[in-house]
Amino acid sequence: SGTGNSENAKVTLETSVVLKPGNNVIDLLSVTVGLQ
Repeated sequence: SGTGNSENAKVTLETSVVLKPGNNVIDLLSVTVGLQ
């Protein structure tokens, strides 16, 4: 990470809060890549 603006970082943080540990980590990674 490190790329992107503060808005993307905010969305990523909010998404990580919604998702639960486990297989959803893959979804979080996909979302993070999509934001970049």
